[in-house]
Amino acid sequence: MSSVKQFGSVALILFAFGAFGQKAEKVYQRAEALFYQEMLEQALGEYELVRELQPGYRDTEYKAEICSLLTAHREKPLDKLVSFKESFGKTDRFYNYWLGRVYVSAYMFEEAMQAFQVFLNKNDVKSGKITAEARKFIALADQKMQFLDNTSDYEIHQLEAPINTVNAELTPAFFSEKDELLFASNRSAKGAGEDFSIYHAIKEGDRWADITEITILGDFARENANVEVVSEDGKLFIFDAEEGDLFYSETRNGKWVRPVEFDTKLKAAHIQSHFFINEHEDRIIFATLADGKNRDDLDLYQTFKDPESGKWSRPAPFNLTINSKLDEDSPYLTPDEKTLYFASNGHGSFGGMDIFKSELNPKTLEWTEPINMGFPINSPDDEMNFKMNDDGQGGYFSSNRLHTTGDFDIYSFWEIEKIRIEGRVFDLAINQAIEDGMIRFTPSQYTDEHFRSKLSAKGKYQTEIIADETYLVEIIKDGETLFTDEFEIHETGGLSTTYLKDFMFSSGTSATGGIGRIEDADRQVVQEQIKARAQKEQRRQPTTGTTPTRKDPKPRTVVSENTKRQPGKNTAQNAKVTSIRDLPTNYSMGRKAVLRNVYFDFGTSGLGVGSDRVLTELLNVLQSNPRLRVEIGGHSDNVGSTSTNLWLSQKRAEAVRNWLISKGVNDSRLVAKGYGESQPLASNDDEEDGRELNRRIEIFVIE
Repeated sequence: MSSVKQFGSVALILFAFGAFGQKAEKVYQRAEALFYQEMLEQALGEYELVRELQPGYRDTEYKAEICSLLTAHREKPLDKLVSFKESFGKTDRFYNYWLGRVYVSAYMFEEAMQAFQVFLNKNDVKSGKITAEARKFIALADQKMQFLDNTSDYEIHQLEAPINTVNAELTPAFFSEKDELLFASNRSAKGAGEDFSIYHAIKEGDRWADITEITILGDFARENANVEVVSEDGKLFIFDAEEGDLFYSETRNGKWVRPVEFDTKLKAAHIQSHFFINEHEDRIIFATLADGKNRDDLDLYQTFKDPESGKWSRPAPFNLTINSKLDEDSPYLTPDEKTLYFASNGHGSFGGMDIFKSELNPKTLEWTEPINMGFPINSPDDEMNFKMNDDGQGGYFSSNRLHTTGDFDIYSFWEIEKIRIEGRVFDLAINQAIEDGMIRFTPSQYTDEHFRSKLSAKGKYQTEIIADETYLVEIIKDGETLFTDEFEIHETGGLSTTYLKDFMFSSGTSATGGIGRIEDADRQVVQEQIKARAQKEQRRQPTTGTTPTRKDPKPRTVVSENTKRQPGKNTAQNAKVTSIRDLPTNYSMGRKAVLRNVYFDFGTSGLGVGSDRVLTELLNVLQSNPRLRVEIGGHSDNVGSTSTNLWLSQKRAEAVRNWLISKGVNDSRLVAKGYGESQPLASNDDEEDGRELNRRIEIFVIE
C-alpha cells in the first residue's frame, strides 16, 4: 500500500512539473512573438514570467538580458551578455547582431561596428532585410562615433541628488544673483503618474540644499511643464493649459505667491506651453503645431507686443531656415536677442532632439542656418530646455541620455579651453612604435566623452583635449586595450599651445600597475578608475552664478557611483557593522558585515584555499532569507596604484558574486562593487594591524 501511495505522489509531482512546463512553454512562445516584433519591453515581462515558472528554461536568460539592455536597463554592465558568447554565441546566428544593437545603445560604436561585421561575415542564412539592417546600423554607428569624436568647447556636469531623481527633471531656470534653481519634476506623482510640479532649490557652497515643492503653482502635464524666469524683475512664468494663457508668480517675504494672469490681451495670440519670454516682456517665442501640417510637426512662432496699443501681434512662424519638416521646440533667445537656441529632431540631428544655435544677420535680419551644438551638449538621445546663464558662457539643459539617474536629468554646462597634445606610442618590449592603433583620452568629469587619435605608421598621434584635467589614457589596437595610464595636464594656454607627451610601455603591462589587456566586459570598471581618481583629488564643480573657463576654476564636485543612492538612505561607507549571522535581522540600509577570511591569490581575483567556509556561511544566510538583496563590496590596501587597486577590488567582489551564483543564488540579488583603497578600516603603515584589515569583502544590505 505504501508503495502505491509513493507511486501516486511521484506521479502527482511529475504531473505538476509537466503542467508548469506546458505553462512556461506557452508564455515563452508569447515572449518570442513579442521579441521578434521588436516589442522588447513587453517581451521582457513575459521572459521574466517564464523564469519564475521554470528557471533556466531554454534561452530565456539570454533573451531577457537582450531586452533588459535595450530598454529600461541600459546602465547595466554588459558582462553577462558577453558571457553568453561561449554558449548562445555559437548556437544563435543572431548573437552578434543583438550584441551590436546593445553596443549602439551603450554608445560603444566601434565595438558595435565590429559585432555587426562579424554577423555579416558569417556564412549563415540571412534575409535581405536583416542584412540591410545590419549595414544600416554600421553606417549609423560610424556616423555617431564621428559625432562623439567631434566635441564642442563645452564641458557638462550631471546634477546630483537632490536635484536629479529616478523620475523626470525638466525645464531648469536659474536665478544667478540668488543661486536659485527652478525646475519641473514628477517625483511627487503617485505610481507612474505624469503630474509635474515646480520645485525650488538653493545653492549652498558647492551643493544644492534640500529642495521644496512650490505647491501654489499647481500641477502640470508633461507637455505643459515649462518654467521661464525673467531675471530683471524676478518673475516666474508658467503656462496654464486650462486658461490658455501665461501666468506669473513672484516672491514676497521669501515665499512664492499665487500666480496671476500676465496679460489678458495675450490670449488672442494662442500661445502654447513651450514658450520663451524676453527680459522686456514684449516678445514671446513658442512651439505649436503648424497650421495645415502633420499633427506631429511642431514649429516655432513668435508674437510681439505693440508698445502703444498694448496688443500682441498675430503669431508668425520663423522662416524655413529655423522651422524644418520635423519638430522644433523649447526656444531660448539671448538677452541681446541676436542668438536663438532651440531643440529639434530635424536639421540632420544626431540623436532624437538636439540643441541647435542660429544667429541673427544684422544686415538682412534673417536667421542663419542652425548649427548643431555638438557633443557633449547633444548626445545620441534627446536634449531640450537649453538655457544660458546671464554670463552667456554656461547654463543648463535636460537630457535622457545614457547614464541618467532616471528619466530626463538636468545638466549644467560651461565653456572650457582646449589644448593640442601630440607625441608617440612606443612598445619597449619589442622596441617598436605601435602602428595603426588608437590612443583615447577619457576625462574624469564626464566619462561618456573622450578624445582620440589614430596612431600613424610611426606611432605618432595628435588631438585636442580639455586643458587642466585628469584623464584615463588607453592604447587600443585591433579592438583590444593594450595599455592604460593615468595622465594629468595643467596647461591652459589654449590651442596656441601644443603639449608634447610620449607613452612608453612594455607589452602586457601598464603604467598604472599592470592591468594589461581589458576585455569589453570590463569597460565600466575602467571608467570607474577615473571617477575614483577624480573623487580622491576633490576635483571641483564650477559655481552656477558665473560660469568659469579653465583659467578661472570655480569649485566643483565629482560624485562617484557608490554615492548615487536614493536620497535619505545610508551608503555602505557609513553603515553600521554587524556579523553575517545577524544580518537578516537588520534589513535596513544601515547594516553591513565584514568577511575577514576570504582569501585571494596575491595580485589576482582568484579565490584562495580556505574561503569556502566563510562564503558558505554567507550562502546559508541568503538561502534562508530569499528577500535579502546585498551589495558585495571589495576593498584593498594602498599597495600599488589607485586605479589598479580599484580594478582588482572590483574583480574580487565579482569573484564572490560568481561563487554565490554558482551555488544557486539569483544574480538579481547580488551587486558587486569595488572600492579600492578609498575606505580603509585601519592605517596602511603596517601589515598585521593595517593593510591586512583593509583587504576585505563587505556585505551591505540593499533591501
